[in-house]
Amino acid sequence: FYCQENDPVPGGGGTPICRSDEMLDFLVLKYPGFVQRLETAGVKYVKITPAVDDPTSALGRSWKSMYHVQTKEEAEKRMKEQGSTWEW
Repeated sequence: FYCQENDPVPGGGGTPICRSDEMLDFLVLKYPGFVQRLETAGVKYVKITPAVDDPTSALGRSWKSMYHVQTKEEAEKRMKEQGSTWEW
């Protein structure tokens, strides 16, 4: 998959390639057992972020940029508000 944004957005998050509600409807219809297993087991997202922004890297944004903070304590507060867990 390749996507090029000619006029970068000044801020915000990633751009989805499809609507998540429509994807869920499709999965429930075509693969109900898979959806049930996800609902039972849960889903875990892992995001690895560098300490500083690096536009030349696939990782790109730092945790400071991602959470709009300057310290680990501020980032931890944001992650806690989101119900996330973390490891430094």
